[in-house]
Amino acid sequence: MDKDKPIRPMVFVKRCLQQKNRKDPIKEESNSAPSHFLHPFADPNIFIKIKKDRRTRSWLDDEQYVNLIKEIQGNLDVFDERFNEPAHQPKIVMTLRVLLLGRQGYVTENEKPQLQDTRTLPPDLINLWIAVLHKVEGLKLEKETEVRQAANVAFKARDFTKALEMYNKAIEIFPFDMRCYMNIGAIHFETKNYTECISQCIEAVEVGRENSAFPHYVAKAFLRIGKAYQKLGNFESAKKFYKKSADEDNTTEALRLLLEMENLIYLKNVNFYASHQEAWDYKCSGNALFLKGNYVGAAEYYTKAISLYSQDSKLYNNRAECYIKLTKLDLAMKDCEKCLELQRDNAQGWLLKARILQYQTMIAFEKASELDSSDKVALKGFQQSLLAINLEYNCLDME
Repeated sequence: MDKDKPIRPMVFVKRCLQQKNRKDPIKEESNSAPSHFLHPFADPNIFIKIKKDRRTRSWLDDEQYVNLIKEIQGNLDVFDERFNEPAHQPKIVMTLRVLLLGRQGYVTENEKPQLQDTRTLPPDLINLWIAVLHKVEGLKLEKETEVRQAANVAFKARDFTKALEMYNKAIEIFPFDMRCYMNIGAIHFETKNYTECISQCIEAVEVGRENSAFPHYVAKAFLRIGKAYQKLGNFESAKKFYKKSADEDNTTEALRLLLEMENLIYLKNVNFYASHQEAWDYKCSGNALFLKGNYVGAAEYYTKAISLYSQDSKLYNNRAECYIKLTKLDLAMKDCEKCLELQRDNAQGWLLKARILQYQTMIAFEKASELDSSDKVALKGFQQSLLAINLEYNCLDME
C-alpha cells in the first residue's frame, strides 16, 4: 500500500459494489437497511453508540468533533475528503471501529445501549468497511505484530523486563490487539503479581470485546484471571472466571479447572466444619428450623454459628432470610451487606438484597396510599411491589 496515496473509502466501497453489479451504495435498496443507511456514519444510532463506548464518549464534549459527525451525516460525499485530513482521520478511524466492531459490550458492564433504531448495515457492507479499516491500519498492524512476536521471544526466555517493555511498545503502535494486554497479564502472573495480572486480563477482555476478538482469546484471558484468583486463595472468584472461560470456549482445560475448583470449595467447607463441629451443628439446626417455619429459632441458631465462625457468608445469607420472614428489614439488610462484603460475587446475596428493597418499596407505596387513597400511582406501585414479592424465591443456602 502506498502510504503517500490518499485513501478514499467511499470510492473503494463503490468500486467493490459495482464489481458485484450493485448500484450506488447511497441509493441501493436493501432488505436489511433503508437506502440512506448503507454507510457507517449514516447509522441513526451513531451518537448513542459513540456515547456508550469508552473510547469515544469524551469526544462528544468536543464541538468540532460533533459538528464533523453531523457534517458527514448530512452529506456523505464529504467523507473521503474529511477522512484524509490529518486533523480528523484518527477520530474518524476510531469512530469507524466503534460502529463496525464495538458490538459486544464490556466484560464489566451488563447494561446494553437502548437503541432508538435497530437498523444495521448489510453484512457485505460491514465487510467492505472493515476492509477499509484494515487498509488504513495495515502498516501499524504489521509493525505491532513484529514487535509483539519479539516480545513473545523475550517472554519465553523469561526476560520479563524486556518483554513488558516490548508489549507496551506494541500497544502504543496498535492498541486494538487484546493479546498484548493478555501477555502483560501473563508476565504479572509469572512474577506472582496476581492482582495486576487480573487487572491486565480484564483490560484485555475489554479490548477484545471492543474489537470483536475471537472467543478463544477471550476464554484464555478469563482462564488466566481464574488462575490468578486461585493463587490468591479466592476460590469463588476463580470458579466464576473458569465458568466464564468455559462459556466462551468449551476447552478441556477450562472444564477441568472448573471441576477442580468446585471440589476445592466443597472440601474447604467440609474440612472447616469438620474441625468446628459445633458451628456446623448450629447451622444445620438453623436450616431445619427454617424449613419448619420457625424463623425466630432458626435466626438464633445462625447467630450461634456466626459467633463461632464469622467468615461464612452463607450464615449471614440464611439469617437475613429469617429476618425477611419476620419483617425485620433493617436487620435483614445489615446481614445481606455483610454477606456481600465477604463474597461480592454471591448471586444469592444480591437476589436477597433485591427482595429486601422490594419489601421496603412496597411499604413506602403502602404508606403513601394510606395517606392519599386517591393516588393511583401509589396504589399501582403497591400492587406491583406486592406481586414481585409474592414470586417464589428460595435463597436459603443449605450447604
